[in-house]
Amino acid sequence: MYEREYRKLVLDDFEQKLTDRILPPELLAPTRSSLRDHCIKAFKERYQKKDEPLLKSFYGERENSAAYLIAVQNSDAEAFRTLNNFLRDRSKGTSFLNISMLAWMIDFEPRPFHADLKMPVQPDTELPPTLIETGSPEPANEPPVQETTSGPEVPPPAPEGNHAKPGDEQPGQGTAAGPPPPGKKIWPWLAALLLVIAVTYYFTAYNHQPPTGGCMVWTGEQYQPVPCTYQPEDHTVPVIALDTAVLRHFKKIMKADTLTANAIGKVWCVKVNGRYEYYTDSAAHPLYPEKPLRRLTPYIMNNNPPSGK
Repeated sequence: MYEREYRKLVLDDFEQKLTDRILPPELLAPTRSSLRDHCIKAFKERYQKKDEPLLKSFYGERENSAAYLIAVQNSDAEAFRTLNNFLRDRSKGTSFLNISMLAWMIDFEPRPFHADLKMPVQPDTELPPTLIETGSPEPANEPPVQETTSGPEVPPPAPEGNHAKPGDEQPGQGTAAGPPPPGKKIWPWLAALLLVIAVTYYFTAYNHQPPTGGCMVWTGEQYQPVPCTYQPEDHTVPVIALDTAVLRHFKKIMKADTLTANAIGKVWCVKVNGRYEYYTDSAAHPLYPEKPLRRLTPYIMNNNPPSGK
């Protein structure tokens, strides 16, 4: 795993917990002092040996856990200035050490980061309890089968009004209608199958075919597929490798003043030149890739109400 991937996982987890209001009080509206106080509480409640390399990088090397606790308690709140500024405004950026400290503060797993760290895998969906406890469903109650006495079977009486005898068939009619030839059963199903294949091929080939070209370029509102040899008129706009997911889902919200509270946690934003821009998905900023996008939070919504484009 790369550092940028781990950074995104930690920030996404922080934003989700912030939206769900399940963060500790010290992190809901963080200050330098509240971040330091939360570190003291986190160390006392859930110290783990695996976190010592991180604590060593932030507080300096200590002899044992007791010495680390003293270092955490005696730390200066000023040490959390850059992290606090970053949590208030993601466009400022921060070091990977601060991201690792944030992962420890919010009890993010997996941690600590290392190059061989694997992406977390979602657990398989469990079977419903009813299927686990009862197994296969019991057959529905059926009426009891009546027992028959031994003896020769008596054929049922013929329907009234039907007194036909052998040899009395009407012209053009046989004695009994037999099953249709096998070919007559297959052809309707074969025709339906061919129709489904044809329709599927049409929509796949012409309506939903992934764009080709190898690269894409930002138009100001969304990405457009282009050949990798394409040179835009504005030389500040980069031509980047084609990413079909970004191409389909990443778009700039041009009418930001239409956003409501329902957009919190679903829309992504970043501050550029003193103003927030809003996007439909997470990705690197098209023109400023060093500026990470973050989920829209109540704090940003209340203190920077979207307006205009």
